Amino acid sequence: MYGRTYTVSGVPFTMCVSANEAICQHAAPSQENAGQPFGVPRNHGYVRMPMNHARWLFHNTPKGTPITIRA
Repeated sequence: MYGRTYTVSGVPFTMCVSANEAICQHAAPSQENAGQPFGVPRNHGYVRMPMNHARWLFHNTPKGTPITIRA
């Protein structure tokens, strides 16, 4: 995962969904490998998901696709 001012290794299939990169979705392989659940608050501004979900979204979502995030 990388942005204009940062680089974080080990975070594949990242897609930022806000212009300022404050909200991103990405795979969380370390969380998945540790058996930790998804869908619970862990950090601010990121939507973590299993590798296969993130990979599918990354390869099948055209740039500029509108999204809605619901709590």
